[in-house]
Amino acid sequence: MSLADFVEKERIRERFLEPVRNGIRKLREIDSRIDFARSQLQLDIVLELALARKPLSADEISRFIGYRKKAVLDALRKLEHKGLVRRVGSNGMLFELTDEGKRLLEDLFDLLGVSGLNSVARKAHARGRADARDLQKVVQPSYYLAKIIIALGSSRKGYLSMKELARVVGLSQERLQSYMEPYMSATAEVKLFKKIRKPVRLEPLYRILKSFGIRVSTVTSYVTLTDEGRLLYYRLPVYVKLKHNFAARLVVKLFGSYAERLVLRRFSILTCVLALLSIAATTAWPSTCFAALLGFALACFVLSLILLAAYT
Repeated sequence: MSLADFVEKERIRERFLEPVRNGIRKLREIDSRIDFARSQLQLDIVLELALARKPLSADEISRFIGYRKKAVLDALRKLEHKGLVRRVGSNGMLFELTDEGKRLLEDLFDLLGVSGLNSVARKAHARGRADARDLQKVVQPSYYLAKIIIALGSSRKGYLSMKELARVVGLSQERLQSYMEPYMSATAEVKLFKKIRKPVRLEPLYRILKSFGIRVSTVTSYVTLTDEGRLLYYRLPVYVKLKHNFAARLVVKLFGSYAERLVLRRFSILTCVLALLSIAATTAWPSTCFAALLGFALACFVLSLILLAAYT
């Protein structure tokens, strides 16, 4: 290779690499200010304030992005210290982006190839005026998918049958299948669920029945989360709650899941069983009537307290 060719090649190489280096440098600068490499919370807050186009309280931000208020307040203090967010309002309880925060977000949009901040905000507000039926098509499947992911992710076994999942979301198995199919089929771009087969509990008995010519299946099909589905579950606020709330973890141990409908059903069954045992005890041994009723009332009281602490 001649010297001229080498110089030309280096010039082309530098021309190609310079924008990449600049982009990486800008990304590092943004990350050092917003710190989205370690946690997405600060970035979510900045984006929410940008799209709102008006000052928001910590309560509103917490509700919109799905994080606990304490975590949001801690992140807001850090962003305020960095000069990206400021307090406004007569009592200083509202927050908005500073000019520096807006500039940093514009740089991030440029790097990602997204249109300007004002344009993004306008489009977000325009989408907010969409027809309710259009919104329903987006919100309804997401609502059911979130319930399914929470039920499977929090399940003590790690899997549930389609019948159990249908109870969780309050749909027929056919309708449930239609919501899950786009995320479960072999051709799905984002595969969140997969089917697994496990032996039934009374497999030896079923095998005996089979030997007599009675056709029964010794395996049952269940649904579980894929790695992508579990990663999505780990990013949900529910997972954070299960990590830090002792009562929520206790609910999973007692009832096998954190899904509200499933827990409520099993709690109702448990209450009925305890009531029947109390009645049986008082009938068989009338002298234990007071103790049986007290035990039943105490058990219901403790379980109710656990549920109250787990879901508030």
